[in-house]
Amino acid sequence: ANKDYGVVTAYAGTTPERAHETLEVMLAELERVQGTVTPEELKRAKANLKAQMIISEESAGSRASSNAGDWFVARRVRSLEEISAGIDAVDLAMLDRYFSTFRSDSHMLLTLGAREL
Repeated sequence: ANKDYGVVTAYAGTTPERAHETLEVMLAELERVQGTVTPEELKRAKANLKAQMIISEESAGSRASSNAGDWFVARRVRSLEEISAGIDAVDLAMLDRYFSTFRSDSHMLLTLGAREL
């Protein structure tokens, strides 16, 4: 992602034999995600994001990278409290608006492995 566009990344590890099936399942899940996220899933996602933020901020290099990203995109550096508040502010309606606005029917795929999918 950069200041001109965003990125949604999905990852799945699988065997070569199941790679095509895994890709098909992932694409189907991305197509149907709008309206399916539960409050518990959102709560877990928020906790995970905050834990990652806290752990990564213990590294000076990671914090410098985060600050540089903030400066590049917004021309200012956000505090950890501001980032945390932004995570807290996300609700299910916001997610559904996002999924409605940014449909998954236009995507770029990168697959790695010995077989073409």
